[in-house]
Amino acid sequence: MNILKDVIKSLIDTEQWDAANAIIELQKTDKGCDNTDSVEWVPSKSDYVIVRCENAGVHVGYYSNHNGREVGLTRSRRLWYWECKSGHSLSGLADKGLNKNSKIAAEIDVSLLDACEIIKVKSENVDSFIKQPVHNKSDDDD
Repeated sequence: MNILKDVIKSLIDTEQWDAANAIIELQKTDKGCDNTDSVEWVPSKSDYVIVRCENAGVHVGYYSNHNGREVGLTRSRRLWYWECKSGHSLSGLADKGLNKNSKIAAEIDVSLLDACEIIKVKSENVDSFIKQPVHNKSDDDD
């Protein structure tokens, strides 16, 4: 199993998404495999994701690439203050979407150097991030 994970990681590192996803799908359908829970999700370029970093905070955007702990996002927005529509964690954000009280920055393309978690946002929740107004510091002075 570790060899297979190494192969999948190598495919991801070289941006061979289709091959990595094909191996994962084959592993899930293998009748002899009784441990499909250990299969990791492999992000693809069309995925809208939340990335948690050790020092750079939390970002949301379209996955571009990653190499080790470096993750590239396009149309990325930094979450300054966030609330889930339901729940209380980043997983809740991905699962239920962003509450309108949240404060997030404008879109940029970014390379995050210290990512420790990548979470796929459910497609029905992407608009809660994209349509959230840009928060400006001056908004706090009102």
